This record gives sequence, C-alpha cells and structure tokens, in this order.
Amino acid sequence: MVQGRKVSGWGHWGYSTKGSPQPGVTQDKRACVGVPVGEYQVGGQDNGYLVTVYAEIVWQKAQSPRAIDIFLDNTWYQRVHW
Repeated sequence: MVQGRKVSGWGHWGYSTKGSPQPGVTQDKRACVGVPVGEYQVGGQDNGYLVTVYAEIVWQKAQSPRAIDIFLDNTWYQRVHW
C-alpha cells in the first residue's frame, strides 16, 4: 500500500505517491487507510505484486487485535476493547 492521488500521465502509472510501497501490517505498526484511489503493479507478471493506492494512510502503533481506536473529527476519542 502507498498513499497518493491519481494524476494523468505522471508518476507511478498515473499516480503521484507519497513514500514507497509498504505492507499494511508490521510487527510494531498498523495502517489505518482512507479511500482507495487505484492500484498499480510492481515487477513482472510472474514475480510482481499489486500496490493499492489510498487517498490517506495513518500509521498507528500496533494494539491488541481485540481493540479499536475511536476517532471523532480526526481526534482520538477512546479505545474500545472486547
């Protein structure tokens, strides 16, 4: 995944990207993504992979898989555990 926007005839196959492609989950962080705007392929047909381009990506510290953060008006409100 990568953050970016669609731009006609420019950038990575029509996208202006911010940063380089990264996995959405790592050992210490998780991605909270906005609206998907498209995707492009990196590498060849046999060994390539698709990169999804999102309008916005916010990286957050990894939490328990049984908890979610609630945001209101782009401000953290509370964490809910179940």
